[in-house]
Amino acid sequence: MSLFIKKLCVLLLLLLVVSTVIQIAVSWRIRDKSIYAQDNFHVYKNQDNDLVFLGSSRCTKHFDPHYFKDSFGITSANLGVNGHGEITMAILRLQCYLKHNRPPKVALLNYDPLCGFESRDPNANTNLKDKHYYSGYAFLPNSDTKGIVDYFHFNLAERYLPLYALLRYGSLPDVVQMKGGKQWAREGYAPNTERLDTLKSLRKTAWMVPVYKYFADRRDSVASQLAWINDYCKTRHIRLICVQSPVFRSVFDPRVYSIAGEVCAELNIPYIEGNVDYIINDVRNFSDPDHINTTGIPKFMRLIASDPRFAGFFK
Repeated sequence: MSLFIKKLCVLLLLLLVVSTVIQIAVSWRIRDKSIYAQDNFHVYKNQDNDLVFLGSSRCTKHFDPHYFKDSFGITSANLGVNGHGEITMAILRLQCYLKHNRPPKVALLNYDPLCGFESRDPNANTNLKDKHYYSGYAFLPNSDTKGIVDYFHFNLAERYLPLYALLRYGSLPDVVQMKGGKQWAREGYAPNTERLDTLKSLRKTAWMVPVYKYFADRRDSVASQLAWINDYCKTRHIRLICVQSPVFRSVFDPRVYSIAGEVCAELNIPYIEGNVDYIINDVRNFSDPDHINTTGIPKFMRLIASDPRFAGFFK
C-alpha cells in the first residue's frame, strides 16, 4: 500500500511539474496578446490616446478608432467589453487601461437602456457572460488582472492550479492557434458586416422589454451609477461624454431612451443622441435590432464627430 502511495505521489508531482512548465509557456505566449479579442485588457500599453470608448458590444462593434484618426488626427482606443455594459465593468476596464497609459482627454461612454447595473464591488458581480474568454487571466492573478479575475469569480483551483482554468474552459487549443484576436488587432474594434433580417431577428427581441423596464424603474440607481463613473473620470482629469447608440426603429422606445439624456443633463454630462431618423429608419444600417453594421457605422461616427459637445474638446 505504501508503495502505491509513493508512486501516486510521484505521478502527481510529475503532472504538477509538467503542467507548470506548459502554463509558463502559455503565459509567455499570450503575454500582451489577445486570444479572443474580448480578452484585450492587457494589450493596451504605453499608448498616447486622446480618446477612449467604453461600453458593451454596442461599443466594441460601433466605435471605429480609424475614423477619428483618419478624419481628425484623434488617437483613440476601443475599450468596450461584449456583453458587459454595466458601469462596474466600464470602470474596471478604464482602471486597467490607466495603469499603463496616460489618461485620455475624453472617455466616450455608450450609455442607454441596454446598459446593465451591477454592484460597485467586482466580487459581487452576477454577470458572468463569456467568462471562458477570460480564462487566460485566471492563473496567479497580479495587480493588473486581479479585478478581472474577481469580477468573473474564478475559484481557487482556477487561480492556483496550472492549466486548470484553460482546460476547464476549453481555451488551450485557442492559445495554440491565436486566431480570435486578429480582427481586433487589425481594426481596433469588431464591426459587423451582416444585414438585418427583420423577420428572423425581430422575433428575438423580447429580451429587451424587461431590460427597458428595469432601466426605467430604477432611474435613481441609473443616475447614481453614472455619477460614479463621472466622478471617477473627473479625479483623473478625463471628460466623460455619453453617447446613445442607435437601435432599429421597431425596438426604439422614445420614452425609455429619453431617460439617459435626462439623467446626463441633471449631472451636467455632455450627451449625444444616436437614435436619429436617418439611421434608425433604414434597415440597411443594421446587422440586428440593437447593432449597426459597416453601412451604419460611418453615419454614426460622423454624427458624433460633428456634435459641438464632442468636437469642442479637441479644438
